[in-house]
Amino acid sequence: MLTCSVALLVIGFCETLIFAVVDDGLHRSPSFLGVLMAAQGVGAIVEGTTAAAVIRRVGEQRAAAFGFLLFALGDVFLVSGNLPAVLGGLVVAGLPWLLVALYTLIQRRTPNHLMGRVGTTTASCCS
Repeated sequence: MLTCSVALLVIGFCETLIFAVVDDGLHRSPSFLGVLMAAQGVGAIVEGTTAAAVIRRVGEQRAAAFGFLLFALGDVFLVSGNLPAVLGGLVVAGLPWLLVALYTLIQRRTPNHLMGRVGTTTASCCS
């Protein structure tokens, strides 16, 4: 949970990067952000619908690691200044595998009498 919390803090900083990508990288108006968010939504849907299968195949910890890796890979394309690369990067840079793996791992490994505390702590750190 500590690793995910730190990673999500850094990921939160990266979320503000998208404004610079629209303005300085792609030289578009602020309303173009909606197009980029649609691409990110496509990636979230794809990752969300495949998260359970990935976790079943590789386990929670590896699925979370793949989620981190996808996010990092997608962010590399954001600095290209090339619209197709940026759109592809946003599709890839989703977080569902990471978050589904984290919450699945918590549910499987936390004793029942601590579930409320762990769930609340996780929600406050990772949301």
